[in-house]
Amino acid sequence: MSWLTKMLGMSSNRNASNDFWWQTLGAGSHAGVRVTHESAMQSAIVYSCVKIISGTLASLPMKTYRRLDGGNKEEIPEHPLYELLHDQANEEHTAQEFRETMTAHALLRGTGIAEILPGNRGAIDQLIPIHPDEIKPVKVTDVSGRRRVQWEVRKNGEPTRTLLRDELLILRALVLHPDGILGIDPITAEANAIGARVASQEYAARFFQNDAQAGLIVQHPSYFKKKEDRDRFIEGWQRMSTGANRHKTRVLEFGMEAKSLTMTNEQAQFLETQKYQDNDIARIFNIPLHKVAILERATYTNIEQQAIEWVQDTLMPWAVRWTQCVKRDLIRQRSRSTISTPSCVATPSNASAHTPSDATGDGCRPTTSANSKT
Repeated sequence: MSWLTKMLGMSSNRNASNDFWWQTLGAGSHAGVRVTHESAMQSAIVYSCVKIISGTLASLPMKTYRRLDGGNKEEIPEHPLYELLHDQANEEHTAQEFRETMTAHALLRGTGIAEILPGNRGAIDQLIPIHPDEIKPVKVTDVSGRRRVQWEVRKNGEPTRTLLRDELLILRALVLHPDGILGIDPITAEANAIGARVASQEYAARFFQNDAQAGLIVQHPSYFKKKEDRDRFIEGWQRMSTGANRHKTRVLEFGMEAKSLTMTNEQAQFLETQKYQDNDIARIFNIPLHKVAILERATYTNIEQQAIEWVQDTLMPWAVRWTQCVKRDLIRQRSRSTISTPSCVATPSNASAHTPSDATGDGCRPTTSANSKT
């Protein structure tokens, strides 16, 4: 087996009947399925985790403020960044859609990237999200011998483009790569846990596709004298058991018996397995179980505390990531000292607010400074 075969997890069996050659590309898992970002999003629990975190963060208003004397601040809606981050990020996406997309990319791929386009509003006129599959970092050496990173953008039907770092807004998740350029991809890193959930979901779909009946074997009291007779029987049985014939009456002759081949869902503890897998995936995204409608351990006395933990442990780190990446990529270096750091981007007190207005007060929003690159 070659090093390339080992690296890609390729099978050494080159027979066309080998299941490996008919699987989708992606990370291998012990469950026997290859996990891609698309197949992971077909799992209800993964989709729910990504949707809830990205949607909640995108719904937090992000406004531009000017710092005043005495520690006060004031909104400046006429500033170009205000409209980009609060209303319209580009010609196609609202600010909410843009931030939701960027956060979803970071949750699924480890990194969300947007191109900064100049225009009528100045150096930052539009923020265009780029799909993670269409952009990658490339290390190059400049004329001074210094190593730096460029970004290659490759889209179908378009020529390859090169972007510099100051042309991008980058939102990263957990950074574990040695170069620190990209965030870790949780779908690939946790392929076994997610693969097990995808496999159980595929099993359930196939089970109901077969009218919720387990597989059967047909036991013959003797044996078929000719292989052709056995093949003809199997073909006829399959034809009479599938498609429009699946509910028709079938007759077994010559003392043959039909017996169940596989264990029942109760024996396999199917529902319990799915519940455990859902809990496992919720832990990957650091999301409380009650946010994905798993309420078995939620009570009237602890639900408020869980809501506080949701804000403090899940939303707060992502809100800080957003605030700091905007400061780094959209604010001039000399103006960063004027940034009004949000004192309550997403504080525990907001989770226990009694009214919606309490949870969206002026103190609970990501803020940027009045001075940007524009």
